[in-house]
Amino acid sequence: MMKRLDRSQYSRVMPLVRGLDRYLSVRAVLQEDVEGFVYADDVMSPDTYFVWEISGDSGFYLEGEPSESRALEVNRVIREELYAIGNESGRCVDFTLYTYPQTWEEYIPLILKDTYPRRYYRRSFLLDKPKTREIDLPAGFYLSSVDRDFLDGRLEGDGHIRKWVEDPWRSKERFLEKGFGLCIHTDTEAVSWSLADYVSDNRVEIGIQTNEKYRRRGFASMVINAMVNGAIERGFDRIGWHCWGDNDASASTALRAGFNEMEKAQVRNAWFNQIDNTALNGYESLFGLKDYAGAVRHFERAIEMREEAESVPEKTEILETDSDLAAAYWFKGCALAMLSESDRAFESLFKAVELGLERGGQRIESEQLVELRKDRRWSELLRLIEEGDEKSES
Repeated sequence: MMKRLDRSQYSRVMPLVRGLDRYLSVRAVLQEDVEGFVYADDVMSPDTYFVWEISGDSGFYLEGEPSESRALEVNRVIREELYAIGNESGRCVDFTLYTYPQTWEEYIPLILKDTYPRRYYRRSFLLDKPKTREIDLPAGFYLSSVDRDFLDGRLEGDGHIRKWVEDPWRSKERFLEKGFGLCIHTDTEAVSWSLADYVSDNRVEIGIQTNEKYRRRGFASMVINAMVNGAIERGFDRIGWHCWGDNDASASTALRAGFNEMEKAQVRNAWFNQIDNTALNGYESLFGLKDYAGAVRHFERAIEMREEAESVPEKTEILETDSDLAAAYWFKGCALAMLSESDRAFESLFKAVELGLERGGQRIESEQLVELRKDRRWSELLRLIEEGDEKSES
């Protein structure tokens, strides 16, 4: 049975962190730098651990000896304990499961039973023993530490930095004590920034964000170079970087900055909110898997749950508003069109317009709707969309 450990018992798990040690978030929980829960198969002599790093995009980390009984136990913990906390916290949106060794893969359906996850990849990069770098900022741009004075001030666009400090770090004070960050900015506006996500001994993991209107101008590389210098000054000589498998921009930035790619690992991701998670499975089935029947099932179920929950105080994000609901009906119609179910497709598309579909003029160009353009109902759909777009613009 997987037992939740007291903080005084975390040190017993630390020697087990081997294959997942590339994710510094595990050590951050064990060191109590960030919020999380720790479970083990045996309190006194564990050989398998399960860590939940609690944040907006939280992580589940499972390492040890795979078995069916342990997989079922982890599923019990997730479904009976962690889902309730995740949904009630107002902070946690989703979770990503990381496992080691590879032999856990055959048990994933048991571990995540009834969570309906999606497959993704995570890419890991490492900069080992870096050297100090030159930084040449253009005129009118400045480099500042994300310290107390910075956080007490105000720059346009710095809201993301403040949120980052609070998540995953437990508080501003904890970040100022153990973390660090740097921001390139003008006199009035944040341009590009990088913060430490986690630290441990001689290691640090960092992330980066650039104001959209300043992208492709080299600021990301500049702030990363500054962050490397900051890490060296603080005694860190191993700098980690992670990104999603399809985030080519982040991966390219890491490689340009001299990081070496260490691994591309398959992971599973699901949202705690079941309405949103079901809708996301609909989008994945429609656009990713091209499983149109599956997309219809997921969208129908998400719409049903959303409409049933209108009077229930359950927070949703993907299907929070009537406009979001309209989009779900629209994409359900797209999936039905690909299945040549034109009657049901038009019914769903008209319902989307009725609910106040946004950007209808753009959505009407969807490639999934090509065959419907031959139908007599197409002109009526176009008319309603044009009327709706005109109203939204006026």
